[in-house]
Amino acid sequence: MSTNPFHSPPSTNDSPGLPPPRNRASKWTRLNSARRHGVNHLVTGLAVLSTLLVLVPLIAILVYLLYKGASSLNLAFFTHIPAPVGEEGGGMANAIMGSGIVLGLDRKSTRLNSSH
Repeated sequence: MSTNPFHSPPSTNDSPGLPPPRNRASKWTRLNSARRHGVNHLVTGLAVLSTLLVLVPLIAILVYLLYKGASSLNLAFFTHIPAPVGEEGGGMANAIMGSGIVLGLDRKSTRLNSSH
């Protein structure tokens, strides 16, 4: 016998005349749980399918753009200014420089705000 008054050993239902322990989960509870798990799996599958249906065309467009546009990427594209409308060539130098200026200003304002 244990000396701990708060510990009672697990009961063995060997006593004659006592009914077996009752199963607390009723038939309806088990059916409801099974239905909820089934609906959960169904909705998860639909979410994955929807994600794939959206991503496949987006990836196809990205691959197409990279395939068609890769030939236009060279050093001149990054270092020259845009050409006038109707002329071939041109680059993105002013856009890249403008983005750098905006990032520099943001970094400077972040440093100023964090010093307070």
